[in-house]
Amino acid sequence: YKFSPNSDGPLDLQTKKYLCILIILIALSQGTGSMALAYVNYPVKVAFKSSKLIPTMIFSRYLSKGEKAYGILEYTAAICMCISLTTLGLADLKTTTFLPTKKLQVEARSKQFFGFWLLTIATCSDAIIPNIQDKLLRAFHLSSNRMVALSNFGSFFLVFIFITLTGESQAFFIYSQQDPTTFTLLICQALSAYFGLRCYLALIKRFSGVGGVVATSARKVVTLILSFLLFKKPFTFSHAIAMLLLFIGVIFAILAKKITRSQHQHSQRVNTLANTTQFFLGQGESQSQVLISDRQHHFHSD
Repeated sequence: YKFSPNSDGPLDLQTKKYLCILIILIALSQGTGSMALAYVNYPVKVAFKSSKLIPTMIFSRYLSKGEKAYGILEYTAAICMCISLTTLGLADLKTTTFLPTKKLQVEARSKQFFGFWLLTIATCSDAIIPNIQDKLLRAFHLSSNRMVALSNFGSFFLVFIFITLTGESQAFFIYSQQDPTTFTLLICQALSAYFGLRCYLALIKRFSGVGGVVATSARKVVTLILSFLLFKKPFTFSHAIAMLLLFIGVIFAILAKKITRSQHQHSQRVNTLANTTQFFLGQGESQSQVLISDRQHHFHSD
């Protein structure tokens, strides 16, 4: 990408178009995902985020115009993740029955359904993001450093306008004055998110958008376990089944990526061998033609 026109020079119109789409999607994903935490608990959000494998695969097929194909293991992984999401969502709804009055139960469920809608928007946005990033990196040869800087600055600008209009920024500054450790926690979160994003983009660049989703899904399994261990939440048999299905889906997805990678390496070796054989056969054929030409020349001379 060093000698690409989009690495350091001005961006062309098509690159700007995809970059603007990426900025809006990142802001939409972060905004709706964070808002949903006011209505659902964190494990439900993690499960929703992990279920984006199917829409990611669909958008990947669309953006690549059918060039990318996926096997039975990847579809099985996606189905397991979606069943896990449904089970976890239903388990979370059942926890509202522990509330003392019917009115509180209805209010809690309506809030949860609104949180589910917000997470659906965030998940669909997340499903498109890896494919747009893949397109910018591979098709438009935009450097990863420039893409990260422009997309994150643009999404920050959009989110900042939103929280300023809603009054959330003012509430944050009031709270941070009461608890000074808030800024330290935010800095740690920002640093960890940055290094995680760098690793994530490296995965996309090497293994495509679906590979990045598989890696983040595996990370979220660990996050789910830590969430139940470190914070007090209702944990039922349905929660255990949902987490087990999510773990199985991640395993299937990882196996599918390994098989795809080994098949790609095998095809590369076969193509290299075929090209080498063709080269030597071509060299032998040209030498034979030279010998025949020499003999014909000597024959006519005699």
